[in-house]
Amino acid sequence: MKELDYQRVLPGFQPIIDIARGAVVGHEVLARERLDDGSLISLGDLFYETPGHSRALLQLDRHIRSMAVDQLKTHPHGFISLNISPDWISQLTAWTTTPLLQMLQRSGIDPSRVIIEITEQKGTVETIRRVVERYREEGYRVAIDDFGAGNSHMHRIMELEPDILKLDMKLFKQAANSGKHYDLVHSVSALAEKTGCQLVCEGVETAREFEFGLELGASWMQGYLFSPAQAEFLPPDAYGEQISALRTQFLENKIAHHKQQLNFDQNTEQVLMKLVAACRSKDHWSDITLPADSNVLKFYLCSSDGTQISDNYEVTPQGIVSNNSVLGTNWCWRPHFYQLLASRETSDQQFVSSDYYRDIQMKQLCRSYVTRLQHNQYLFVDVLQPEES
Repeated sequence: MKELDYQRVLPGFQPIIDIARGAVVGHEVLARERLDDGSLISLGDLFYETPGHSRALLQLDRHIRSMAVDQLKTHPHGFISLNISPDWISQLTAWTTTPLLQMLQRSGIDPSRVIIEITEQKGTVETIRRVVERYREEGYRVAIDDFGAGNSHMHRIMELEPDILKLDMKLFKQAANSGKHYDLVHSVSALAEKTGCQLVCEGVETAREFEFGLELGASWMQGYLFSPAQAEFLPPDAYGEQISALRTQFLENKIAHHKQQLNFDQNTEQVLMKLVAACRSKDHWSDITLPADSNVLKFYLCSSDGTQISDNYEVTPQGIVSNNSVLGTNWCWRPHFYQLLASRETSDQQFVSSDYYRDIQMKQLCRSYVTRLQHNQYLFVDVLQPEES
């Protein structure tokens, strides 16, 4: 660990933005060093490169936390988020209290104004659970940081039940900017929603990443789009106008996309209606022709119990090709099928559609549609869906 002049070391405060309220609601505390020109540089590499048992690093960390808590006493708004490492937690021998708990209790700070942020990718579930339980007993909220990195597993979150879940920055940026891990990140978002966690996106640097964060349901964000870590706390209204403009752009983009989707749905419905008529009128479904831009992938017939009683009729550039490899498969478990059966009073032409899913072979976004073709026969149609840009 390099020699540090403690006169230059200070906490940096990166604002955490509540997008729904358009306000700075808290700050994450980060280790910073002030240079001769007054600028701040990160000391984060020290915490990654230095072994976790370094006494000097531990003293530095406690020094920065203590300074941050002292500054919080003079700031009337919001909370601070303090990082703690399971590497150090694992060294504790007494769990009734910890050095951080003692420092916070001495400070007299309301526990609601402090979030304890734990790096989830390190440490055992048992160790982290003990930490989470102890701090929550004292009234502190607990965040799991870097979720999705390293050996993260979703079942660990179910075990820990944190108050806040912070997405791994690298994973978030990959999903937002290149599409990689897009569905994985959405599954993390769904997990946070189902478990009652506040989802936070950090590392937000562009309007595109901001919009992706909103799409995930993360109403809290932080990153250079707003501000790097500063030496001082920022007032709640520091980014009100910027956030308002970003939300407006997000809304306009979503409205435009939804209009496109409605047009696509209307066109798809027209194609499906023609397909139903053709299936009723033709003895050989391989003779059916569809518009080149129909996006229909395949269609097939099922009995009233969901058993497939026809070949798959797959749409190819050469025409419709039959495939009997799945004949006899039962699809009663598909929600759109039993939803249709539950509403028998609807007309024969009315389709019920599935949720969006990604086709296993093509890795493209699809939906399945089903309607009653005859009294006890049901037509299933798989349709390729437009990807959101």
